[in-house]
Amino acid sequence: MDWRFFSAVPFVLWVFYAVFSSLANKAHGEKVTMAVEALAMVIVASVVLLIAGINDFRQATTRSLTYAGILAFCSAVGVLSQFYAFKIAPPGQQGAVGMIGGMYPILAVLIFYGMYLASIEGGANLSSRQWLGVLGGAMSLWLVSGK
Repeated sequence: MDWRFFSAVPFVLWVFYAVFSSLANKAHGEKVTMAVEALAMVIVASVVLLIAGINDFRQATTRSLTYAGILAFCSAVGVLSQFYAFKIAPPGQQGAVGMIGGMYPILAVLIFYGMYLASIEGGANLSSRQWLGVLGGAMSLWLVSGK
């Protein structure tokens, strides 16, 4: 399978995620939505463990588990913050909340490039075309977040 296909799956799913999280948060608040999402994560993780088994856990190290813990914390706090933003944003700005929250790859790419420059494992160099994409994304962030 092509990595681009699996990179596009979240793009499609997060469209619905933004719409339905906005609707849910307006209806019952971010705390209820966060609890429902946590339950869904437990269910998906359980299915993955049933299908794949625990072989990957044998490869876990203190470093890899630290990375996983940091990403889980960032994900949970980021999701809760976005849910709250959906709740308090004016009705005409729901799409902007989804777009702003969905633009995290712009910053992530810059961090990966910084890692590349510092010769840190996992860093990535960018082509000219990719830099144009980062510039376009940063410009769209500015345009979307304005009034």
